[in-house]
Amino acid sequence: EAGELLRSGDSQGAIAILARLGAEYPDVSEIGQDREAAVQQWEQQRRQAIAAGRQEAGELLRSGDSQGAIAILDRLGAEYPDVIEINQDREAAAQEWERQRREAEEQARLQREQAQRNLELEREQRERELALRRELEEAGGLLAENPKEAVELLEKVKLRYPDESEVTLLLKSGYL
Repeated sequence: EAGELLRSGDSQGAIAILARLGAEYPDVSEIGQDREAAVQQWEQQRRQAIAAGRQEAGELLRSGDSQGAIAILDRLGAEYPDVIEINQDREAAAQEWERQRREAEEQARLQREQAQRNLELEREQRERELALRRELEEAGGLLAENPKEAVELLEKVKLRYPDESEVTLLLKSGYL
């Protein structure tokens, strides 16, 4: 029965049966040897399970899934609470998750600020274009009554809006 349990991967069940048999038959050395072999197999399975779980958590952490790594390490820590390395890995994963969270918050804040700056720039550009249109309309209204004043106004506009080619063209062409 213990052999069947071992073959099926139930080392703990086999150990329990062999311990009971060892207590019943203390003179049979094979029972003690089989129990020791079952303990070694159980320890090997345990080490492999721990290593596989830590490796999977590490891969998730490296790929940026710190929450997935934490979940695996929580499960592993519950199953093997005596393994300090699992707790250390979990703490490192929690720190990484916190770093990622802060980084995401900072990125969101920067994006909000940039969006606000863009809106402000667009508003300023609209106001600038509106002010330029008004001044050009005023100069156009002055053209028939007082062309000299219209030109002076356009020259002032040119100083305020040096990059506006429309003002330069109007001054050069004599049309408003």
